[in-house]
Amino acid sequence: LARRELDLVIQRYGAESRAAQDAQRKIVEIERAAREQRRQLREIEISESAMASKQKVELERQNLQAQYDAGLIYRSDLLEGERQFEQQKYAIQSQALAERMAMVDPNLNPVEYARIKDEIFQLEQQHQLQVNQMRNQQALENTAVLRGMFGNIESGWANAMAGMMKGT
Repeated sequence: LARRELDLVIQRYGAESRAAQDAQRKIVEIERAAREQRRQLREIEISESAMASKQKVELERQNLQAQYDAGLIYRSDLLEGERQFEQQKYAIQSQALAERMAMVDPNLNPVEYARIKDEIFQLEQQHQLQVNQMRNQQALENTAVLRGMFGNIESGWANAMAGMMKGT
C-alpha cells in the first residue's frame, strides 16, 4: 500500500519531490517496524521453546528426586542426575541466548548486543558455580561412603581382635 502510494506520488510530482521523499521515508519506517516485530516474535518463540525444554528437564529432575525419596536409587545417582540436568539446562539457555544474539546486529543495536553478551557471561558464571558446588557435593558423598566402608572394616577388625584376645 505504501509502495503504491509512492508510485502515485512519483507519477504526479516526480521522484525528487518532497512528497516522494516523504513517501520513501514512510516505506523505510514501515519496513523497519516490520523487521523489529519479526525479531520480537522470534525472540518470543525462542524464549517459549527454551522454557518448555527447561520445564521438561525440571520434570525429569523431580522424577529422579522421587526415585531417591522412595529409596530406589542411591544419593550418588541423584547427585549425578542433578549434575546432568544442570548441564542440560545450561545447554538450553546457552542455545537460546546464542540464537537471540545471532538476530542482533551489533552495529545497529550495540546496547542489545552488549546486554545479551552480558547475559551469556552471567549464565556461564552461574553454571560454573553450580557445577563446582555439585562436584563438591559428590566428593563429600564419596568421602562419606569411604568413611562408612572403612569404619565398618575397622569395627570388624576390632571385634575380631577382641574375640581372639578373649579366645572366642
